[in-house]
Amino acid sequence: MISNSLELMTLSSQLSEEDRKMLKLLLDSEGRITSQELSRQFGVSLNTVQRRRRRLEGVYFTRTYSLDPMKFGYRRIELLIYTEGGRTIDIGIELLKREEAISVFRTLGEREIDLRVEVLVKNNGVLLDLLEQVKAIKGVRDVVWTELIEPIKMTNPQNPISDKLDIKQRSVNLIKNTLKTLERPAFSPLQTTPAMEIAVDLPKRSSEELRILGRIAVNGQ
Repeated sequence: MISNSLELMTLSSQLSEEDRKMLKLLLDSEGRITSQELSRQFGVSLNTVQRRRRRLEGVYFTRTYSLDPMKFGYRRIELLIYTEGGRTIDIGIELLKREEAISVFRTLGEREIDLRVEVLVKNNGVLLDLLEQVKAIKGVRDVVWTELIEPIKMTNPQNPISDKLDIKQRSVNLIKNTLKTLERPAFSPLQTTPAMEIAVDLPKRSSEELRILGRIAVNGQ
C-alpha cells in the first residue's frame, strides 16, 4: 500500500503545468481534440504535442472498447476471494490467464477480501465448475460470489444536479478536481504566523521589546 501511494505521489509530482493543461483539454473533449488543435493552443510543434500526448494517455488514461456481454447471454459474476500464504498477486496473475476473467483487482478495506475478480459465465454449471477450480488454487482460502445484474445511476440527494451525471462523468470530474488541487501552492503567501509577523517587524523594535517578543515567540506568553 505504501509503495502504491508513493508511486501515485511520484506520478503527480512529474506533471508539469503544460501536462496538467493538456490533461484537462483531453478530459474536456473526451479525447476528441486533435493534436493539431493542441499544437495551436500550446504554441509548440505538432511532433512535440504528439509525443507528450502519447505519454500522458499511456500513463494517466484508461480507454476501453467493449460489447455488452449480457446481450450475448453471459452473466457477469464477481468473485470475492480470500487468500493466504502471501500468494495474492500470484493468484491474481493466474486468474487473469483464464478466458472467463474480465478483470482482477487487489482490494483494501475489507480485511478478508483480498481479490475481486469479474468473470463471464453462461450458466450455473459453468459457474460451479469455476468456483471449484478457483478454490483448488494454492493459497485460496475461500471464495464467495455475487452477480452483477444492472448498473444503477448513483445520485446525491444534497446535490439536485448530480442525478444528471453518470458514473463516468463523476470520475472525470473527480480527476479534474485533483488536477486543480495539484496547481495550488503548498501554502498561501497571505497566511502568516505570530512568529512571522514578529520577524517582519523586528527592525522597528528596541532591544527590550525584542527580548519580550522573543519570549512570546518561544513560550507563547
